[in-house]
Amino acid sequence: MNASLGKGTDAAGATAVGSAVGSAEARPQREGARGEVLLDVRDLEVHFPIRRGLVFDRTVGHVRAVDGVSLQVRRGETYGLVGESGCGKSTLGRGILRLEQPTGGQVLLGGTDLASLKGEELRRARRQMQMVFQDPMASLDPRQSVESLLTEPLRAHSDAEDAVPKARWRERVLEMLEVVGLPASAAAKYPHEFSGGQRQRIGIARAMVLNPRLVIADEPVSALDVSVQAQVINLLEELQDSLDLTYLVIAHDLAVVRHISDTIGVMYLGTIVEEAPSDDLYEQPLHPYTISLMSAIPVPDPDVEDRRERILLAGDLPSPANPPSGCRFHTRCPFRQETRCHDEVPVLRELAPGHQVACHWAEQVRDGVIRPAATASDPTAAAGEAVVRSTA
Repeated sequence: MNASLGKGTDAAGATAVGSAVGSAEARPQREGARGEVLLDVRDLEVHFPIRRGLVFDRTVGHVRAVDGVSLQVRRGETYGLVGESGCGKSTLGRGILRLEQPTGGQVLLGGTDLASLKGEELRRARRQMQMVFQDPMASLDPRQSVESLLTEPLRAHSDAEDAVPKARWRERVLEMLEVVGLPASAAAKYPHEFSGGQRQRIGIARAMVLNPRLVIADEPVSALDVSVQAQVINLLEELQDSLDLTYLVIAHDLAVVRHISDTIGVMYLGTIVEEAPSDDLYEQPLHPYTISLMSAIPVPDPDVEDRRERILLAGDLPSPANPPSGCRFHTRCPFRQETRCHDEVPVLRELAPGHQVACHWAEQVRDGVIRPAATASDPTAAAGEAVVRSTA
């Protein structure tokens, strides 16, 4: 199996998306992007019990979808989260918003621990955090008009101190439609009357209508055509700059993530394995998993593409119900060693300013002391262990 992130990340797809967003370059640092920490996730866990038994329902194990994730997102920043399908990134987003109940850890939004809120306190906190879902057709009620869909959040939070008065609800709906590039006539229509890109714009308008502080976008463009993807990405960037929004963008398309993100976290089997500023991650990935993913991105230069090293990952993503011991990536890692990898869990450590990696051998991989087994010239590398160069 290759090192793509699942659907939508083959060579043709990555090239097309890279062209659609203008380039695969990271966006320039924006004013306020290094402000105070708005979202602080500390050792978040989301485990789902595995139950068996007809008469006596008993728990026999847990699916560790999110297992001890920590990250920080500063005000005005876009944090991109990438990983294979099934790695837990969508569950992480839902756990932050309390759409899934966290098993452990803390989620601090502006200093308030969301994981500890209940009832009315949690309902009021939801006004500050909204979500843009992957499939707009599934997330929009087909029986409600667009005006009704956008009015519903205003009605649900009408008791807030700074809530939009009921007399201005329609005005606010029309204002948001204009902001996302839809005509006022769209308010009377229903979701099935729009294209996929237009439906996603409605979903974005619904998320923004309350002026939230944090927006989690769960693969907001993966279900759209390439040309429409660029429009939606540009819209998200414009709204962020004009409304001072903070984004957590979950995606599997590396070109899109680089274009929109200030900081990128790479997730594997429920944990963060590498985190770095966008440019730094793409210029020098340090974790073997990230290196493998980057090697799958096509380079629009035939000469460079023919010469560069491609790393292929063997096997499928292990089950989060029974993760491997030690480093969770060691069963597929082309750089794995006989010691430490299979019996010692690596911690996330900083190797460069703002660049953290969870790998025992990151320095040796970076310096070329350890080479990937799949591409090493030593024929014994085919057995699975990476080749270690002599430093003498």
